Amino acid sequence: MRVGIPREIKSDEYRVATVPSAVRAFTGAGHEILVEHGAGLGSGITDAELQAAGARLCERAELFATSDMIMKVKEPFLIAGGDFSGYDINVSVRGGGRIGQAEAIKVAIASGMAKINPSLAAKFLAYDRNLLVADPRRTEPHKPPRSSKGARRHKQRSKR
Repeated sequence: MRVGIPREIKSDEYRVATVPSAVRAFTGAGHEILVEHGAGLGSGITDAELQAAGARLCERAELFATSDMIMKVKEPFLIAGGDFSGYDINVSVRGGGRIGQAEAIKVAIASGMAKINPSLAAKFLAYDRNLLVADPRRTEPHKPPRSSKGARRHKQRSKR
């Protein structure tokens, strides 16, 4: 499996989703690890360290286009604290791009955790409002037609 590890783009987010020892474990199990250039710098992990562990450095576009799985920092679990190891999460997404799918999964997990423990909702909202509140940039719904009979209210006329 080809695993992609992008640089986190959220403001004030300096962590990376892996460390060199995890890269060695993945590559030892036969997986290919793609890491975006500079992904670990905020955490003090250089590109050379990740390459020495077996990762291949690449650009962001290549990473998202060719990876089978994307690893990102798991915000909802880190914000919530506590032990959620007893829960099994199975996610299936369709449509949209890979970044959009990753964000949708993050929102779904945060919403589920807030339903299990309502006190987490305030923590999630304080950290990032978009974890629980829908993004206002959604597509606009279709407008109602101008006439009740639709676009072909009158028969078309041919002038020859």
